[in-house]
Amino acid sequence: MSPTETPRRHSHSSLASLPSAGSESGAGHNDDEDEGEPLFLGLDCSTQALKCSLLDSALEVLAELEVRFDRDLPHYSTQGGTLTGPEGTGEVHSPVLMCVEALDMLCDRIKEKRWPTHRVRGVSAAGQQHASVYWSHEASSLLSTLDYKKRLVEQLDAWAFSRQIIPNWQDSSTSSECREMEACVGGATELARLTGSRAHERFTGPQIARFRRVEPDAYEATDRISLVSSFITTLLCADGEINGIDESDAPERGWNEKLLAFVAGEQGAEGGEKQQLGPKAKELKRKLGVVESDNGRVVGHIGRWFRKRYGFPKDCVVAPGTGDNPATYLSFVLGDNEGLVSLGTSDTILVSTSSYNPHPEFHTFAHPAQLVSRSKDELEAGHLSSSESSNGNNGNKLRYFAMLVYKNGSLARENVRDQYFNKSWDQFNQAVESSTNLHSTEDGRQKDAMGFYWYRPDIIPSGAYKVQRFVVDGSSSLQADMAREVREFEDPKTNAPVILQSQFLNYRVRSSGILASEQHKDCASASSKTNGHGGATAPEAPATLKRVFAVGGAAANLSIIQTLSDVLGCEVCKPFVEDQDQDDADADGDNHGVAAITDDFSKKVSVNVKKANKKNADFNSCSVAAAYKAKWAYMRLFNAQHAMKHGHSTTTDGHESATEATMPTRKDISFENMVSESKHIRRLRRRIAKRMHISSFSSNVSAASTLTTNSTATAMGGAGGAARLGGFLGMTSADATASASAFESALDDEDEEVDAQEGVVVVASPREERTAMYARRVQWWQALEQRAVQASISEQGVQN
Repeated sequence: MSPTETPRRHSHSSLASLPSAGSESGAGHNDDEDEGEPLFLGLDCSTQALKCSLLDSALEVLAELEVRFDRDLPHYSTQGGTLTGPEGTGEVHSPVLMCVEALDMLCDRIKEKRWPTHRVRGVSAAGQQHASVYWSHEASSLLSTLDYKKRLVEQLDAWAFSRQIIPNWQDSSTSSECREMEACVGGATELARLTGSRAHERFTGPQIARFRRVEPDAYEATDRISLVSSFITTLLCADGEINGIDESDAPERGWNEKLLAFVAGEQGAEGGEKQQLGPKAKELKRKLGVVESDNGRVVGHIGRWFRKRYGFPKDCVVAPGTGDNPATYLSFVLGDNEGLVSLGTSDTILVSTSSYNPHPEFHTFAHPAQLVSRSKDELEAGHLSSSESSNGNNGNKLRYFAMLVYKNGSLARENVRDQYFNKSWDQFNQAVESSTNLHSTEDGRQKDAMGFYWYRPDIIPSGAYKVQRFVVDGSSSLQADMAREVREFEDPKTNAPVILQSQFLNYRVRSSGILASEQHKDCASASSKTNGHGGATAPEAPATLKRVFAVGGAAANLSIIQTLSDVLGCEVCKPFVEDQDQDDADADGDNHGVAAITDDFSKKVSVNVKKANKKNADFNSCSVAAAYKAKWAYMRLFNAQHAMKHGHSTTTDGHESATEATMPTRKDISFENMVSESKHIRRLRRRIAKRMHISSFSSNVSAASTLTTNSTATAMGGAGGAARLGGFLGMTSADATASASAFESALDDEDEEVDAQEGVVVVASPREERTAMYARRVQWWQALEQRAVQASISEQGVQN
């Protein structure tokens, strides 16, 4: 098996035994044929790789592939997927043609693995946040005349792009543009209010402003500007239409005219918030395109080049792309007051919220998959998808998520491990687990300890730098002014529990500050509760996260995860998949965990459903979320087309009443409902398999396909839902209804599971005594943090 393929094992996949399109022109498959369960493809163009995930109609991850830029495309000479500019410039970028060639190579590998592309009904993409692509005036013509016998990179080469590089998130060349942009609107806080974030060097606005200033001729030669996600979307459609930016200015859901004028270099950009756009700003607005607020609408169909070369069907829809951070958020479908903690080199916290409460410390994004009314810019441009006539939004309230980024994440934890515990996580964990109250003992006296491990200048809180440790005498004297700074703890092992406590109290306090806005209708009241240095304080009745998902390398460390649960006071969960590896090894002697999707789709699937062990889901979150969006767009379009075909009218309960057919059509198909229904389908599949004592679906492909279809139908609401989903998956209404009723009857005596828990396992629960102790320490920690930040700022001022 190729090292570039990550197979997945699922006890109910029905597609492993079916032949793929295989040939260059998709020979053997009629574009109009429906030969099985629909599949959905998600792409992720990150800094170091282009990845893809193949999902079935129940959103099970069947297989994944990737192209690693450094390894697979060495002729671009990248390191970590990037190149650097001249010394001192801070420039970090990637060759744009490298990404184009990676798409060629990825599609070739899909073909080599014989993925059934003829069954892919939807595709979408995610891409590295903020990175921008600059199309030439010749690009549209080149895209609309692609020859499927030639690779993309051969046909687009240098002529399709006015700029041959993609600025990377690590780029720091735009410091002056960031300062000027913030000054243009009255400071960082005001810019955060307008856009959801203060200015950062990697952001697209400052990058475009610098490009215009440094390379004016290339800027003039630019016809359109895309984000990486919409760049991939444009390639997928390959119809000559350059797709616009797919994420919006959070509160205004459109381009801010004052900032457009600044980035375009328009004179008078220092005027009021609303101003008449000049010719330069108007031209920049045209280059950027209309902001897409409906990330579930169909923006096009897969291009002829992909159909002819790789066998994709002509009805395969393309949904708008999104950034890697919103995609990660979508892959977990976070509910209100839920969060995601990514414990990597840097730690990242995502918090779901239903109100807009921006702050310069963090980023606020509009929810990347919500049903909302069209923005003013879209209405003026005449944007209305075919699905909106049936399932558009009637003014649902906008939702958001906040993202907090900490530079000193695993980097700091590993420094403590290396310095005090001989580079051993076992020793580090032992120190954490043996600490009952985080007090160090000396001569019978207790001293409470706290520390801040800012090995690198951090973002949150602003100005944080250097390692600082504090102790206070007395077991109950938690007063910041009583604490004294020490160079080192008397017991160096104290550093292990203290660094975890300090980091996670930071996450607790900031997330509580964000959630506090949910408890206050007046955002000004909520936003006034800060510690004076950008850190939001917890409200008097603290709003806390109900549940968090933990991902990243450090999420495998149970000592770290248990401490996170204790400090946050909520369950910590991780995604899981059903592990059939050992069961199959017993059956066929294979100890390598070959998945349901194998190197060759003609091979059989051997599955034992009597035993199912949970193991961590190691799929690529961004490409999986993109596939989620692809299915969402396809379902909405299917729903709208069915409504128009059968003349449905809307009822007050959000459903359609049939006038020409009995198949109901829902008015709204929300992203969350789509994912929830898919979870229900997966649960029913396992229950059905258990009920029937099926040990091998591959022995009867038609039976497996029927199970898939009928469990889908059952999940969609009995006979009516069976009729609707039966049609969706190619079954007759009568067959789907009869089969669904039979299965519902057979499963009456089965224990119900909670659908919301499908694919989720709790790995740590808060220990009441510990959580109460941390709650008592919040204010003390906040005061010490403020003191530590002031010391950092003072020291840096002296050094400067």
